[in-house]
Order: sequence, then C-alpha cells, then structure tokens
Amino acid sequence: MPISITHHRQPPPPTNTIPHAHSSTDKGQPPAAIAFEILGGIIALLVVVGLARCYISYLRAPRRDRIASVVDRHQLEREMAERQHEELEGLRRVLEARRWHPPPPPYQRAPDYEEVVRSDSPTSLA
Repeated sequence: MPISITHHRQPPPPTNTIPHAHSSTDKGQPPAAIAFEILGGIIALLVVVGLARCYISYLRAPRRDRIASVVDRHQLEREMAERQHEELEGLRRVLEARRWHPPPPPYQRAPDYEEVVRSDSPTSLA
C-alpha cells in the first residue's frame, strides 16, 4: 500500500493580541463630539417620553360614542338642508324681484273738493 504524504500549510504567525496601552498622543473623542452625543441622547429621550405620554393619554381617553355621532350627524344634515333651503328661497326672491311686472295703472286725478262735498251732502232734508 502506498503511503501518501499530505502537506499542510503553516498557519500564519499570530498577530499581536495584546491591547496596547493608550499612548499619550491618543486623546480619544473631541469634547464637542461628546457634547453632541449627550445632547442627542437627551433629545431622543424627550421624544420617547413624549410618545409614551401621547400613548398613555390615548389609552385614557373615553371610547367613541357611536350613537352620539349618529345624532350629531343627523343634526348636521338637518342644518345643512335648512341652510340650502334658505339659500334657494333667497335666490327665488331675488329672481322674483328681477322678473318683469306690468306697470301700475295710470294715475287718476283726485276729485275736486266741491265734487266730494256735493256728493256727500244730503239733497233733501226732511
């Protein structure tokens, strides 16, 4: 039986796994970046608190009264129909006023005073 020899690669040399100590030249983040991170965190916290408050007030609100909404809708429809009727009535009055009307009869002169006195006076006194 022939013997076979297999060649394996050598593993790469180990890297330096020891964390190096901070040198005096490594200063980390600048103070402005830290300040903006803190400010961003505060704003994010305020947004979360605001959303939680809205959700809690939503849960505490009374449920919708469907019967009251139907009654309100009926009242609104009646008011709208009344308003539409008033507008149509006003339009009808305006059109009626613009329609041609025959002129009034000609002016007749009033009777003279003497004629009125003569017709009213009794002709025969008994």
